[in-house]
Amino acid sequence: MAQWAAILTGGDGTRLKHVTARLEGDDRPKQFCRLLGNRTLLEETRDRLAGNVSPDRTLLVFTARHRPYYAPIAEALPASQVIEQPVNRGTAPAIAYAVGRVARRDPDGVLSVVPSDHAYLESSVVRDAIDVAMGTARLHPRHLVLIGAAAERPEPDYGWIVPGPARAASDRFPIFGVKHFCEKPGPQAAADLWAGGCLWNTFITIGTTRAFIESFRRTAPDFGQLIDAVMDAADERDEAELAEASYAALPSTCFSRSVLAAAPELCLVVRMTGAGWIDVGHPDRLAMARHRLGDATVSRAS
Repeated sequence: MAQWAAILTGGDGTRLKHVTARLEGDDRPKQFCRLLGNRTLLEETRDRLAGNVSPDRTLLVFTARHRPYYAPIAEALPASQVIEQPVNRGTAPAIAYAVGRVARRDPDGVLSVVPSDHAYLESSVVRDAIDVAMGTARLHPRHLVLIGAAAERPEPDYGWIVPGPARAASDRFPIFGVKHFCEKPGPQAAADLWAGGCLWNTFITIGTTRAFIESFRRTAPDFGQLIDAVMDAADERDEAELAEASYAALPSTCFSRSVLAAAPELCLVVRMTGAGWIDVGHPDRLAMARHRLGDATVSRAS
């Protein structure tokens, strides 16, 4: 089973628009901005993921309206590694499109879906967790394997995973079933989830192409049809025409809410501790990431 990756870069980053506009002087979303150093969040993600998946089997999922910001990246890659969504319809169609592309080329592949706008204090830890998740996906080819970060606080704006029974013993990265998901639970519910040892959903999702296809077909059949259209395409040009027709009929849909939460029995979760994961989609968390990464740089230099 070859290892593939799809980096999701299609979001509009509306909550950080005032920050990114001041920094870059235009409307580019946060994944194309240098928010935490000299490289963009997308560049950081690509470099980090290269420790797990060969760059020539890593797809980038863009949205057409962002072309001015990603054109130099896309032009340097073969067409087989670039997916341009006609519009942003949320994470579900972006993932379905990537699944169809990989399944057409490698029906037995293992795909890692990774956001492009998150930060990690310790990149080596998340790389090791992804390795464990990919191995787990091979052993459980009908399950999607998520990476859940050990929660550091009762964050009401994150997605949470309520783990089920342990599925594999490991001191460093234990693996659990999933009872259910809770998206942006609010302060009191977040406090309860934190007290109960629940996990933050990093949204890193890994599985065989079969596992992704079956999860879509069970929970969101319309997106299964998008996968089929992409798989049946003769080439990338034909694929783009089929995808445009499919997107015109699709609603904007979140993969976590519509697919994962609808079938938690199809999921496993790897518990990751010590990575220092932060979703920088809110100004307060961006400030936290800058502070913590700055402290880590000083600590390593001393």
